[in-house]
Amino acid sequence: MIENVSIVIPFYNEEDAIQSVLDEIVALHPQAEIIAVNDGSTDKTWEIIQNTKGVTGLDMPCNRGQSAAMYAGLKNAQRDICVLIDGDGQNDPADIPELVKMLEDPEVDVVCGYRAERKDTASRRWASKIANKIRRSFIHDGVRDTGCSLKAFRKDAVDHLVPFNGMHRYI
Repeated sequence: MIENVSIVIPFYNEEDAIQSVLDEIVALHPQAEIIAVNDGSTDKTWEIIQNTKGVTGLDMPCNRGQSAAMYAGLKNAQRDICVLIDGDGQNDPADIPELVKMLEDPEVDVVCGYRAERKDTASRRWASKIANKIRRSFIHDGVRDTGCSLKAFRKDAVDHLVPFNGMHRYI
């Protein structure tokens, strides 16, 4: 199942966390295609990506934002299933097989994770809760946390994405 998965992880100035995030993903999913996207970092993020076995690196020349980094990684993905996961360690890569399994249902187009324990400031958590509640009241799509980057979908959907800043929140 995981051997048919491309895992895309954007990073921007994450030199303190990147090695542990990549090591965990590689250890859990060695058969997956793991694409680490350096979003124009000014620290040692790119160097760490290049030196991590089992990881394909993609280097953006300048910082264009999380959505642009994710989109670049998705366009370079080679496998049938794409999984997005944030590079800051807030998503658990152990959840990936469960998301991928849900895609076996032909009625399911995308599976969205949520952050059970967010590591953001209180004001950011409250703003996100309010925004998600308003959004759900209009759209009724069942998505609990649109800001959570942990998502899985089929590769053929990538060609239908419209790249814009904040795109990952609307997948």
